Amino acid sequence: MSTPVRTALISTAGHCEVACSFCFRADRARGFLTTATYTRALSRLKETGVEGVCLTGGEPTHHPDLPQLVRLALQFGMTVFLATDSRRWRARWPDGAPTEAK
Repeated sequence: MSTPVRTALISTAGHCEVACSFCFRADRARGFLTTATYTRALSRLKETGVEGVCLTGGEPTHHPDLPQLVRLALQFGMTVFLATDSRRWRARWPDGAPTEAK
């Protein structure tokens, strides 16, 4: 009997300002996940029973469309987590992160 995957890690941004020794993203690639690719991934993940996503990077707060990515996951009924160093948090979310799909 296999254990279902409840949360999927999705790399949204390839770069990060911090070089943590424990980071599993050794490639440090540049660039951003496109919204179209992300939406297809959410659809497929939902079909397989995944309940949430953890947006990672590099640093996910570098993604220019991060609020939209969060809202899309919420629209799919998923829980959203961020793996972030929090350095850009207040600049990106001055009024707090979205908590509902709009």
